[in-house]
Amino acid sequence: MVTPRKRPPEGELSETDKKCNAELSALRAPVERVVAQFKLWRILHTDYRCPYRTYHDAYDATRGLFFFSISWGFE
Repeated sequence: MVTPRKRPPEGELSETDKKCNAELSALRAPVERVVAQFKLWRILHTDYRCPYRTYHDAYDATRGLFFFSISWGFE
């Protein structure tokens, strides 16, 4: 796991460190948005009330619909 460089006490980051932090943020942002979208979906947010044996199928369907919506721009 890669973490951004922190500002030293009573100092500033170098331009190289700022550029590296920006590149790292650009890589992390899409992943964090996907995780946030999954958390917002009601089927994953509420308790699962159907028979437990069908949970895996419901999760797979939800995941498939999510990636379908991203690939076709239905967000």
